[in-house]
Amino acid sequence: GICPPNLDFEKGDFTGWQCYRGLVIATPDGENELQLNPTAPLGVHTMITAGSGGADHFGGFPVSCPNGSRHSVKLGDIYGGHQAEAITYTFTVPASGQFSITYNYAVVLNNPHHLENEQPRFRARVIDVISGSEIDCVSFDFVASSSLPGFKISPVDPDVIYKDWTPVTIDLSDYAGKTIRLEFITSDCTKNIHFGYAYVDVNSNCSNTFAAASLCEGDPFLTLTASYGF
Repeated sequence: GICPPNLDFEKGDFTGWQCYRGLVIATPDGENELQLNPTAPLGVHTMITAGSGGADHFGGFPVSCPNGSRHSVKLGDIYGGHQAEAITYTFTVPASGQFSITYNYAVVLNNPHHLENEQPRFRARVIDVISGSEIDCVSFDFVASSSLPGFKISPVDPDVIYKDWTPVTIDLSDYAGKTIRLEFITSDCTKNIHFGYAYVDVNSNCSNTFAAASLCEGDPFLTLTASYGF
């Protein structure tokens, strides 16, 4: 159940993580192209200490992950300029298997009603590095839209949508010995004004055993809710 070093940001820095920054471009064929370059942590890679950040301006949710950790990360900012930023972490799944990670994310996106490939966006990817394929059910690509499931309209700006903290569990037991890359990417609209940013964190426990409620003597039943990703 031991996670790779600082996967959970609990050192309070980006040790083990690679930071990127660059641009996002809408291509003539309707695609959304990222042009990212490695960089040292910048103002768009913000470490947040629990209890110090307050609430998000647009969504009102806590900027620190509610999983009890000491540090979370804000990726991106409220400024446009067709900017894009990312953080990635690459690790090898233990040969013994029985290994899972749970990441948490919250998202805030301006919704200017551009074409889909021009909209602000958040991507969370879990990639098998050798095959280059994304792992199903635990990779997400949110493009700003009024119909995005799980998103709400900001009470302070009707042109902003947000999603509160959401956990996603990745069972990597079938990937024993393989190299996995965890990616989080935010991007503005491909024009110059509208923004997109997110908050992310990773839990400190990487075992396949999850905390649950107890079934006490005399209780007629117990409801079990699977973690996201199962």
